[in-house]
Amino acid sequence: MLAWILLILGGLLLVAVIGMAFARRDVPIPEATYSEPWFSGVFNALGTLSLLITGGFLTLRLPRNNLAWLILIAGLGYALHLFAIGYTYISLLAAPAPLPLTSFMFVLAPIGLSLLLPTIPMIVLLFPSGRLPSPRWRFAYGIWLFFIMMFGGFSWLSSFGKWVPFDNPLARAGEFDQIVSTLSVIAWFGFMVLLVLATLSAILRSRRAEGQERQQFKWLAVAAIFIVVTLSFGSNIGPSAWSYLLNALNVAAIPVAIAVAVGRYRLWDLDLVIRRTTQYALLTGILALVYFGSVIILQRLLAPLTGESTAAVVLSTLLIAALFLPLRRRVQQTIDHRFFRRKYDAEKVMERFASTVRDETDLDALTAELVRVIQETMEPEQVTVWLRPTTDHRPQATH
Repeated sequence: MLAWILLILGGLLLVAVIGMAFARRDVPIPEATYSEPWFSGVFNALGTLSLLITGGFLTLRLPRNNLAWLILIAGLGYALHLFAIGYTYISLLAAPAPLPLTSFMFVLAPIGLSLLLPTIPMIVLLFPSGRLPSPRWRFAYGIWLFFIMMFGGFSWLSSFGKWVPFDNPLARAGEFDQIVSTLSVIAWFGFMVLLVLATLSAILRSRRAEGQERQQFKWLAVAAIFIVVTLSFGSNIGPSAWSYLLNALNVAAIPVAIAVAVGRYRLWDLDLVIRRTTQYALLTGILALVYFGSVIILQRLLAPLTGESTAAVVLSTLLIAALFLPLRRRVQQTIDHRFFRRKYDAEKVMERFASTVRDETDLDALTAELVRVIQETMEPEQVTVWLRPTTDHRPQATH
C-alpha cells in the first residue's frame, strides 16, 4: 500500500513538473547561475520517471528488499526537487504575482535532493541482494542519515541553499550561515567517501561473484560505462536539448539495469548484446579501412588507364561484398576466443561431437561421447542418459 502511495504521489508531481515546464516555454530566464531552460523540466521528469517505475516495480515484487525501497525514495525525492524548482520559476517569472508557498519551495528543493543524493551510494552498496555486504558497513546508514538531516534540514537556511537563479528569502546571514556551511562541507565529504567506498565494494564483489550474481554485476557495470561515455560526450555539446536528453538517459541507466538484474528478466541477454556489439563494431571498422584503402590504391593504379575513379569505387564495393561473410566469421571466432572463451570452447566441443556422430556407429560409444560433451559444456553435477529400446529384445544403454 505504501509503495502505491509513493508511486502515485511521485507520478502526480512529475505530471505537474512537465505542465509547469510547458507553461513557461515562452518566458525568458535570467542570465545567471542555476538558470534552467524550460525543456530541462521535461527531460528531468522523464529521467525521474524511470526511478519511480523501477522502484515501484521492484518494491511491489520484492517488498522486503531495501534496494527497491531506496530506488523508490530516490525517485520521489527527485520529483519533489523538480516540482519545487518548476513552481519557483512559474511563481517568480510567469505568474503576474508570486504564488502562495513560494518561500516553502526553497525548503522543499533541498529536502527532495537530500532524499535522492544519499541513496546513490547506498543503492550501489546494497546491490543486488538488498543487504549490506557485511555488518561492518552499518556505519553507511549513519552517513546516509546524517547527510539527509544536514542537507535537507538546515541547508535551506544558508546562503547557498537555493537551486534557482533567485535569492533565498529564508537564508540566514552571519555566524549561523558559516556553521551551516561547515556542516554542509562535512556532509558532502562523508557522502563522497561513502560513494567511493561503495563503488570499490561493488568492484571487489563483482570480481568474486559467480554465476547469476556475476551476471547481475555485468548489467550494473554496463550502465556505469554508459554514464561515463555519455557524460564525456555531453560535456562537449554544451547546454542544449541534447545534453538534457543525455542527462535523462543517464538517470535512467542505473535503475533500468537494476530492474533487469534484480528482477532477473532476460538477465543473460547482456552477453549476446555485448558480443554482437563488439563484433559488428570491429567488423565495421575493418571494412571501412579496407574500403577506403582499396579506393585510394585502385584510383592510383587505374587512373592512367580509365582517367576516373568510378572503376575503383565499384571494385572496392565488390571486394567488401566478397570479404564480409568470411571476415565476419573470423572476427566472431577471434572475439569469442579472447573474451567469450567458455562459449568458444563449447562450440569447438560441439564441432568435434558432430564429426564423431557422423562416423561412429556403436551405440555405447555414442552414448559415452554424448555424456562427455554434456559434462564438458554444461558441467552438471550428474548426467543420466536413457535410450528407449526400439524392440523388446534390445537392451537400453544408460550412463
